[in-house]
Amino acid sequence: MSRTGLLSLLLALPALHAASPSSVYQQFQDPPKTYSIRPFWFWNGLLDPAEVDRQIREMVSQRVYGAYVHNRTGLQTPYLSGEYWQIVKSAYGSAKKHGFLFGFVDEYEWPGGEARDPWRPGLGSRVIEQNPEFRMRSLWFSYKDSAAAGQLEITGLNNLQFAVAAQLTSEDALDSSTLTLIETAPGAGAVRWQAPAAGWRLMAYYLEPSQGRDGGLVDLLNPDATATWLKLVHDKYYALGPELFGSTIDSIFSDHEGDYGRRIAWTPRLFAEFQRRKGYDLRKVLPVLSFESGKKSPKIRCDYLDVVSELYANSYMRQVAEWCEKRNIRIGGHAWEEHLVSEAFAVGDLQRISRAWSWPGADSLYDMGRSPRDLKVTASVAHFRGTRYLVENQALQGEDSYQDLQKLRLGTNMLGVWGASVFVPGSLNYHASRIEYPPDLFFHQPWWKYFHHYADYARRIAFMNDGGRHHADILLFQPTETAWANALPNYAPKPDWSTNLLPMINLYYGNLMNRLSQELRDYDIADSYFLDQARLEGASLHIGNESFRVLILPPLTAIRRSTMRKIEQFYNAGGTVIAVKRLPSDSMDEGRDDPEIAAALQRIFHAPGSRAFFIPENIDDIFPILDAQLPRDVGLVGGTREHWGAAHRSKDGLEYYWLVNDSAVPRDQTFLLSVKGIPEKWDAATGKREPLRSRVTPNGTEVDLHFDPWDAFYVVFGNPDARVKPPEPPAAKPLEIPINGPWRLSPQRKTIEAPYGLRFHRAWDGLGETHGFARKDFNDERWVDSWLSRERMTVRDWWVVGPFDNTDHAGCYGSFPPENNPSPQDRYGELQWRRHLAPAMAIDLYSALGMPIGSNGTAYAMTYVHSPVARRVWLRVTANNNAHLWVNGRKLLDWHLHPWYFEMREDFALTREAELQPGWNQILLKVSRFRRGAFSYMLRITGSNGDNIDDLTVSAERQLRTPSSTYFTLWYRIPVPATAVAVKLPKFHKPVQVFYNGARMTPDAQGHLRFPAPAEGAGNILAILLSADDEIRASPVFTLDSAPAKLGSWIETGLPYFSGTAAYETEFEIPARYIGRKLTLDCGEVGVAAEVKLNGASAGERVWLPFTFDITRLARAGRNQLTILVTNTMENERAVVDRAGKLPRLRHSGLIGPVRLTAK
Repeated sequence: MSRTGLLSLLLALPALHAASPSSVYQQFQDPPKTYSIRPFWFWNGLLDPAEVDRQIREMVSQRVYGAYVHNRTGLQTPYLSGEYWQIVKSAYGSAKKHGFLFGFVDEYEWPGGEARDPWRPGLGSRVIEQNPEFRMRSLWFSYKDSAAAGQLEITGLNNLQFAVAAQLTSEDALDSSTLTLIETAPGAGAVRWQAPAAGWRLMAYYLEPSQGRDGGLVDLLNPDATATWLKLVHDKYYALGPELFGSTIDSIFSDHEGDYGRRIAWTPRLFAEFQRRKGYDLRKVLPVLSFESGKKSPKIRCDYLDVVSELYANSYMRQVAEWCEKRNIRIGGHAWEEHLVSEAFAVGDLQRISRAWSWPGADSLYDMGRSPRDLKVTASVAHFRGTRYLVENQALQGEDSYQDLQKLRLGTNMLGVWGASVFVPGSLNYHASRIEYPPDLFFHQPWWKYFHHYADYARRIAFMNDGGRHHADILLFQPTETAWANALPNYAPKPDWSTNLLPMINLYYGNLMNRLSQELRDYDIADSYFLDQARLEGASLHIGNESFRVLILPPLTAIRRSTMRKIEQFYNAGGTVIAVKRLPSDSMDEGRDDPEIAAALQRIFHAPGSRAFFIPENIDDIFPILDAQLPRDVGLVGGTREHWGAAHRSKDGLEYYWLVNDSAVPRDQTFLLSVKGIPEKWDAATGKREPLRSRVTPNGTEVDLHFDPWDAFYVVFGNPDARVKPPEPPAAKPLEIPINGPWRLSPQRKTIEAPYGLRFHRAWDGLGETHGFARKDFNDERWVDSWLSRERMTVRDWWVVGPFDNTDHAGCYGSFPPENNPSPQDRYGELQWRRHLAPAMAIDLYSALGMPIGSNGTAYAMTYVHSPVARRVWLRVTANNNAHLWVNGRKLLDWHLHPWYFEMREDFALTREAELQPGWNQILLKVSRFRRGAFSYMLRITGSNGDNIDDLTVSAERQLRTPSSTYFTLWYRIPVPATAVAVKLPKFHKPVQVFYNGARMTPDAQGHLRFPAPAEGAGNILAILLSADDEIRASPVFTLDSAPAKLGSWIETGLPYFSGTAAYETEFEIPARYIGRKLTLDCGEVGVAAEVKLNGASAGERVWLPFTFDITRLARAGRNQLTILVTNTMENERAVVDRAGKLPRLRHSGLIGPVRLTAK
């Protein structure tokens, strides 16, 4: 079947399943599971079938009915191993049993196509291991210019392919008519050519290994490489349960921030395919990619990227999609969609590759989805083809502070405007504390118990956005060919974007998207393929089941002749054309200054009474034109259009608008919607519907709407039973009762570690007692804030040497002399070992070796550990690049990982067991940095339970510790959390003195100490006096209970590092005259979720604004008992060390209030 035939079939499918309006509402209340969010489920620990099953049940309990397994670098079960496939098989069974849609991301980490396996030697790609010719390689060149007539010679070349000579017209420009192809012999390492005069350039092209901007190593322009990948990975998944494909397994995900290649992309069949498709030899004109070369430059660059795009789409995207569709599943995913430069540089043609997938998609990090820039291009592909639209939504949102359900909602609201119908939130971590890309959304979050509110909300939006028709009257052209024509800096030896037009074009293009959306003028985006395929019906362009009356052209330099002809046909049929900033002069067919393009533009933009408009600069000049040419679908009666979102769809006899208040303030607004009828409100948060106040006007229907902060809902037309909401009498001023307490605070969690203490080192014996170090009110602002965790006790005394070469990962899987019986006295050419005493728990190799920050290389670090006895220990190695480990010459760690995004915390450590012999033992680490991330590592030596081992001595000089002076002492002042009633101290080597708010207290033999009363609020201090050669080796643990409290942020009221749920309790009076009115409890500011009980009965739970509760049926005259359960995020507890800076941004924790009762 042809692609156009398949497109027609797809567009017809929704009609086969038309439902009645009442049926749509029933489904809206509880949509089918296929519309469930599908979060990334990071498999990043040691997998266990029982735990996998438990986590599936945990998801289903919060109405998350599907997920995509994403294998990440914390995975301890070797990927693609027999053990791994057993886990997957078990997960299939669990998913089927629990009604869960099991999906998988088709690669370990990303991008796809690798069968990435860090457990294997070499580059860690099973695809390349199968055939080294599948390695991504790029064409690059060396060049030499002639100063006079005579021989030009370029030597020392590896993998020389051919050469090209041309006459220079300037340093960065060539005369294309002089391009001369020079064939070279296979295996030649040099090329020689006789220049006829000065001013000629000889360019020798050679192949070199390369990798994509996000680490891809496989040639994805080669269909055989993709076929190999499918056999190694996808076929294995299928063989485990073919009967489940199409049911329990309905889709997979491609997290593909991958590339067609790097610099000048190459694949073995590139030149033959180019000759077949374009009719000329690419080799001869290849310099045109890198240097300006006159009239044919735009054509040649466009031809090259057109062929590369087609190879990429067919060899990779389409081949994988066909594999999926043959097995009755779908594939969705994303590539690079953020910028025209990155599109040309990495994907070629964004809409083309999106057409190849079953469900086109986008990556929307943080809350970037509130802008359409990264989404509308791929969303339009889904609209035109009638498919679902997938969005990886809001990963990293709140990574600098916290994530909560309110933030998830506000980001998801606008993604609903752009058309998302498959939500893939990031992320759910299998490992409880290893949060690969913070923040986490899973059961580690205290608010996970409320997650079903968001899951249901997003499911309803996905259901409403699937099928039917998206209504938009405006079509924006995607300037792909212009991006190609201006891609010279991507291939230039000295990239310079300062004079290139593409950044300006990209800016205007993005601003057009943003301003159209801000003005509530909805649109879709079409590239030349869609525009060429569009049907003309009257004065409208039709693509799929959508129609457009206005075409907007962003700044253009190049266009296809066929596209220009379609634009002119649309204009001649009565359509409106608006061009911004720059009209095209070049064509992909002819090159620079194509007269056919100029003539068409003359006929369109200079005709009498033209409906074509040119906007030379200011995008806002478009909107008066639109107002004159195109009635508004969504308008406002008064008010501002700022911070609104709107989308119009129809299906199954209903027309509806998704309207969004994208702001933190409540708003009352009358909308004028073009549909005429009686609307009703469908609330995606609750699944309920209610009548609205509305009136039909000649231009549509006016609807009076109230929005809470960050609120959104559907306004639905077409329900035959809908009724207009009757007018309400003027409301009297509501009565209010402030609820001021007294409050009692009771954390549900009963213990909390003390993360920090203020430290004063080397105080003379007796100094602290004299100066009142233990007093509650002592001024300790000059003391050093010290993390107390056992994790800080890393090895800091090292010998280091480097850097050695790490070109193309060679340092990771290769070997250098320090791996063979090293000694601190050894030299390796100009490199020698140097002593390094690290000031922090992580060793910065840039600093230790004096290397420029951002440079690559391989380094070695060596030290010695003394054990009085033979024993087994656990070495915990953390590196945010690659690390290998030897103990006494035995290699224990050699994975090929480059986790540049790792935090330098033990949650990200790889742990290996080792046998220490009595006496001194050598530890050797190799750390390699390649392209991204820092160049650092840390190591801690522990027992099996993670505790430090007291009688080990680490010394690069192999010297045992000597006792320090007894004349000095060490003091700590540790904040005591609110409601604490006791503390458990760690073990000390020597006796210590302990004080609580200045009073000396004595712990029992196990280190337990009970306070005289529960700690109230902030400012309570536990002071500990130690010998100077002792240390707090682990965090004290406080026991929490209940205490009087004031409302306010936990940051300021004594629980800054508390994550969990706490109950606020009080009693208050309700006068008898209030009974019979509607009573609302307003909790004010809550961080981040609240659950209310009045007189022991539940009044409900709220996870986003407003935190108001209807307590009418629960209230009684007289005394009432109120409990407000407040839950914050996991980030307070995690706000230490490298995350400590976020603590001031976690003020939104606890019951901040004010709390009040209103009666209407």
